[in-house]
Amino acid sequence: MIDRVASAEHSSFFGRIASDHPIEIFLGSGLLILAALSFYLQRSWLAHIYGSICVSMASPIATVWGPTRWITEAYTYATWLRYRTGFLFLMITAVLYSHTIYREIYPTRNPYEWQTGLMVFLLIAAILVQFVIVLTHRYSNQPYRDFSPGKLRNDWAKRHIAPED
Repeated sequence: MIDRVASAEHSSFFGRIASDHPIEIFLGSGLLILAALSFYLQRSWLAHIYGSICVSMASPIATVWGPTRWITEAYTYATWLRYRTGFLFLMITAVLYSHTIYREIYPTRNPYEWQTGLMVFLLIAAILVQFVIVLTHRYSNQPYRDFSPGKLRNDWAKRHIAPED
């Protein structure tokens, strides 16, 4: 991405973006790398769970948890947080690049930077709220329904207690 934009002819559209908005290009590329890292970590975690299920079935003594507990862990909302976080990084990147392209196409218009900042802030807040709710109620079938701000401290203390195998 950086290579394509930075090596574009300076008179072209991407050349102007590279010369006028280098910070946005590097920041967006960094967010894309974070999204890719999130997807890779998700893939690695799923491979670990799959391997643990196989090992616990082949040799029950070799693992701390049995296959039922590993399958329960695989179905929790918390297992899929990295995947959802990767998509949120992609959404923030899309907002950033859209704003940059808008500013390049319409340089004399008001770019509404406060709206872009608000959108990025709301997406980051969504990531944080999602982490708290899903990690607090990781074994719930409906963690968003079970969440209550008044019970957050108590629920957070019990977040790693899994249902019985």
